[in-house]
Amino acid sequence: MQRRIFIKNVKADKDIKQSRKIGPHFGVSLIDEKRKVAEFKIAAFVSEHCSVQTIDHLGELITVLDKDSKVLPKVKLHGTKCTGLIVNILSPCLFEELLVEIGISWYSLILDEITALDAKKGLGFMIRYFSKKFRQVRTTFYRLMEIESGTAEATTKTIKKQLEDDGVKLDKQIVLGIGVDGANAMISAHNSVSSRLAESNPHIITIKCLPHSLYKCAKNACDVLPRLLDTIVKEFTR
Repeated sequence: MQRRIFIKNVKADKDIKQSRKIGPHFGVSLIDEKRKVAEFKIAAFVSEHCSVQTIDHLGELITVLDKDSKVLPKVKLHGTKCTGLIVNILSPCLFEELLVEIGISWYSLILDEITALDAKKGLGFMIRYFSKKFRQVRTTFYRLMEIESGTAEATTKTIKKQLEDDGVKLDKQIVLGIGVDGANAMISAHNSVSSRLAESNPHIITIKCLPHSLYKCAKNACDVLPRLLDTIVKEFTR
């Protein structure tokens, strides 16, 4: 019995040694460097200007634009690969550059709460800062993250923790202001995001959403106007 097992193992060892090695196919990229650059640029363009779904047709179009080109016919970029490049490579690199550029400079935050189709709460961050690289004030997307609830306590906790994790300071010497909508959880004088942030930064400026403010002004103005004017406007706009 043992002799049979020994012979079987020797035969298996010989078969393994004679089989093709797959080592060279891993760890070494076989894609041309110029092709990599082209695919990264296309993925960056798609992420900024259009939907990822368009890359299935755009990728096929690019390969036939110039058949004499040494790069374009080799480009292979569809939805799955384009999404992978954006999420796993471009996004982390660009976000790291953003954090380096913000550094310890002054900045302001623009916040807005969202509710997804599955009823989960989310918080969108925009950041406004002075870019030394471009020599101008820039407003750009910062993060979109899930929050436990839409309360002022949960929202403020999420903001502070995320900025701390990213190494972005949140104190009176750095943060100039925040832009928020007209929700009570954001702008209420007591127990709101703005009031909680003002506890550590009394000089922070809170800017309410202009469309919300204009809507409230127009609504309050219409409430004091005679009903006859509302009827006249409706009749003449039919």
